[in-house]
Amino acid sequence: MSIFFNQKVKDNIKDTLKDLAFIIILVVLIRTFIVSPYEVSGPSMCPTLNFDNGICNHAEGEYLIVNKFWYDFSEPQRGDIVVFKRPGGTESFIKRIIGLPGDIVILKDGFVYLQNQSNPTPIKLDESQYLSRENLGHTMPFRNATTFTVPENSYFMMGDNRIESLDSRASFTEFAESKGATPYVPKENFAGKAWIVLWPLGNFGVL
Repeated sequence: MSIFFNQKVKDNIKDTLKDLAFIIILVVLIRTFIVSPYEVSGPSMCPTLNFDNGICNHAEGEYLIVNKFWYDFSEPQRGDIVVFKRPGGTESFIKRIIGLPGDIVILKDGFVYLQNQSNPTPIKLDESQYLSRENLGHTMPFRNATTFTVPENSYFMMGDNRIESLDSRASFTEFAESKGATPYVPKENFAGKAWIVLWPLGNFGVL
C-alpha cells in the first residue's frame, strides 16, 4: 500500500512539474512574441498616461500591456502610442506617432503642421483629442529646430505632455550631439503598440 502511495505521489509531482514547465515556457513565449508588461515612468504622456487624481505623476506609475505583434500585421498609424528604443540608445520610451514616413513635420506658433503628398500645403494637425488645454498650442521647438522631414520606414514621435516631453524634437536627449541621436525612429526599433492600461484599476482600459 505504501509503495503504491509513494509511486502515486511521485507521479503527481512529475505531472505538476510538467505543468509548471509548460506554463513557464508558455509565459516566456507570450512575453517574447505576443505581449509584454511595461511600466510608464514620468509625465511625458500625461494626461493620456500617468495622470492620477488630476495630477501628472513624475515617478513610476501605470502598468500597460504592450502588443508586440501588432505591427507584424498592420502599419503604424498616426496617433498610435508606441514603446520603442531610440537609435543608438538602450532606454525604452513611450510616445505618440506624429509624423509618418515621407511627412514634413513643421512646428509653428505652438502647433504641429504636416506636409505630404496628400497635403502639399501644410495643414494644422488636430490634437485636441489627446492634448490638455495647457499643452494645446504649446508645442515648442528644441534649439530652434522647426522642420523635420521623416525618412522612409521611420517615424516622428512626441509625448502628449509637450511642455515636459523629451521626444523627437530633441532627438530624445538633452544633448543633440549624443552618439546616434536622431529625431526619427525606425520601425525596427518599435517594441510594440501600447494596448491596455492594467493598473491602477481606475485607469483600466484599451488605448
